[in-house]
Amino acid sequence: MVRREQRRELVELMRAGRDVVVDYSFWSRAARDDYKALIEAHGCRWELIHLKGDRTVLEGRLAVRNAEEGANSVTVDAELFDRYLSGFEEPDGEGEQVVLQSPA
Repeated sequence: MVRREQRRELVELMRAGRDVVVDYSFWSRAARDDYKALIEAHGCRWELIHLKGDRTVLEGRLAVRNAEEGANSVTVDAELFDRYLSGFEEPDGEGEQVVLQSPA
């Protein structure tokens, strides 16, 4: 439901001629291709920015995030992190711009 609402709002903003940033993990190439097609179908231009960090960078950022408390905090344990990492289809030849991330 949230994803459907996000897409609806994206279409509304594109129709209004607004610039939009979709901050979504886009773990699979299929998901990225789906959004690219949606954007192109509305006569707009997409940019795919891949914020690339190695495992050490990601583990460091996750440790900081896991230490946060509050209603919106989400803890990702090592097992879940490994599943996420192994399931990620890294953009390659998709028109992506790669921004290398360094340890914070």
